[in-house]
Amino acid sequence: MDETIPRKPYVREARFWSPVAGKPGYVRCDLCSRRCAIAPGRFGVCGVRKNARACNRRRP
Repeated sequence: MDETIPRKPYVREARFWSPVAGKPGYVRCDLCSRRCAIAPGRFGVCGVRKNARACNRRRP
């Protein structure tokens, strides 16, 4: 786990996301059909997914 993510037992790096092209720090939640583009420090529409850190890296 990355050191910038708070160490809490209920917080972990999410799966099913991808970086948003042309918007540094934004991530796209791929879990449901809404496909939210989540800004750094903000939550998706569901209120569960949060972009806890700016992430510009590619997922493997």
